[in-house]
Amino acid sequence: MWLLLTTPGWGLSFPVVKAIALLQAQAVPGASSWFYAANSLAARFAGASLLVLILCGRQLKFFTGSEARQGAVLGILAGGGMLLQYDGLSYTSASVSAFLTQFYVVLIPLFLALWERRAPSPRLLMAVALVVMGVALLADVGLRDLRLGRGEAETLLSTVFFAAQILYLQKPEFRDHNALRVTLAMFATIAVVMAIIAIYHAPQTRDLLTAMQTLPVLQLLAFLIVASTVLPFVIMNAWQKHVGASEASLIYSTEPVVTGLAVLALPGWMSAMWGIEYSNES
Repeated sequence: MWLLLTTPGWGLSFPVVKAIALLQAQAVPGASSWFYAANSLAARFAGASLLVLILCGRQLKFFTGSEARQGAVLGILAGGGMLLQYDGLSYTSASVSAFLTQFYVVLIPLFLALWERRAPSPRLLMAVALVVMGVALLADVGLRDLRLGRGEAETLLSTVFFAAQILYLQKPEFRDHNALRVTLAMFATIAVVMAIIAIYHAPQTRDLLTAMQTLPVLQLLAFLIVASTVLPFVIMNAWQKHVGASEASLIYSTEPVVTGLAVLALPGWMSAMWGIEYSNES
């Protein structure tokens, strides 16, 4: 039940991230999509790091090297996946992106079957099949919508990173780690790496701030920091260890259902509010 609570924030993040990219393009036209993606992620996770730092309080003095190492690796894996996912959203719809992101539901049981040298149970295979079909129906994604363009390819590649993140979080030696401290290390790693990438791709240094300082972007960013970053990732890092990686990935597949519902109205509402061209999906 705790893991299920991670999915609304993540599901809503798809249209919000796409809207932020469109707003950044208005503020800094002509920049690389990698700049928009990395700059948005750097700001999002820098803000999230500050919030978790406040929540940690006195727990910081108990920070261990193992927790820092776990958080850094999780940050590299999650950050790499989200960078590809963010950039891919500039080239495909939010619902297709959310649908393809769930490919790790297939990857994780396959990896575990090869690693443990035993076939997945019929119950697990049936659950995976139902998830793939159900997500496709509820997100209204059919074969006519799927093509392997840049956005789709980047999204599929991002699922490899997300699968590795889920599997790495499951390692037994991390079971007693403090979720807040691990999350802080994870967020700080993502913020630093994305800031470096954003600086590299920025047309000019001042564009780093120009792209993020409009009121609509700040409002959407505040939503992402609280609802789509701090709350779900702290819950994930605290509770996933109590279930298997395959089961966790199935629970996370609720995410595109939320996205499929949100894109029916949210894009049009944001377009009317902030003057961007982002149509509702049907």
